[in-house]
Amino acid sequence: MNGRSIGLMLATCGAAALCALSAGCHSGPARERSACGVNVVPLVYTEMEDHAWREPESEWGAEWGGVAVAAAYKGTVGYLAMDTGSALTFLYLGRDGERYVKHAGTVRIGCESFDLPGRNFQEDDDRGIGIIGVLGADYLLDVPSVFDPSSGLITRYPDDAGKPVGERAIDAIETVAEIPFEDVGGHILVTVRVDGRDLRLMWDTGCPHLLWLGEGGRAGDEEHTGQDVEGGQFPMYFGAAMLELPPGRGGATSEPAREIPALRVPRFPYYEGTVEALGGNIHGLAGQSVFGRHVMVFDAVRGVIGLGAAWRAAG
Repeated sequence: MNGRSIGLMLATCGAAALCALSAGCHSGPARERSACGVNVVPLVYTEMEDHAWREPESEWGAEWGGVAVAAAYKGTVGYLAMDTGSALTFLYLGRDGERYVKHAGTVRIGCESFDLPGRNFQEDDDRGIGIIGVLGADYLLDVPSVFDPSSGLITRYPDDAGKPVGERAIDAIETVAEIPFEDVGGHILVTVRVDGRDLRLMWDTGCPHLLWLGEGGRAGDEEHTGQDVEGGQFPMYFGAAMLELPPGRGGATSEPAREIPALRVPRFPYYEGTVEALGGNIHGLAGQSVFGRHVMVFDAVRGVIGLGAAWRAAG
């Protein structure tokens, strides 16, 4: 992995987080009453040549790269890039646009329509499909939802909203473990054990790997210069770490500890501002390689993410 690709990856980590912390900026998408009880939305893999899922060649990282969902907007179809480092789903207004607009436009995703806010962002790499905004964490927390990157689907259950636990469609989905999560300012925070230490991390699909803030390099790590979305540069170290997920149902081990790719960054000034605004005690980002092999069932009522059985490489 060369320094340029590492720098480009870091530019997407935590990139869209800060606006949701400002007054009036975290309002979430206004959802119209849906005529469908289940909304199955295909994912588009923006870094694949044909935009379709392709199994990784190994199980080491199992990251999937950039993903997006189609959104009908102003009589045409654009795409919202999925980035749960943002609490907010929003439309791009361009760099010269207003910092935040509460009602920027209405989009239709599958069988649901949303009135979305806008932010002064602009897509530098359109990926050939027409990115018009960001699909943030609120899309998964708004109603019970399932994120399944290996099947290429997000499934939302609008009819589950307001139903008692035990009577919802998501309650019948088989999972092997549950991870408590915190909703902090609309961001999804989880605690996992890495190299024998408990780390409180923000789940960020815009980041490919575990990003460990405040951690220096180790023997065998590759040293690179990282670059954030604002162009700031800083040293970082690419290597490996051992990940342990919480026990499964009944205390059984959900899966053995496994090695994952890790980015260790002693400093990340852009993201440190987000950490401070969220109250501190956040050790980095849970990027794609942390949960990338699992179906994830989001249950905001109970405050847990159910993990399905891990994806395994063929053969």
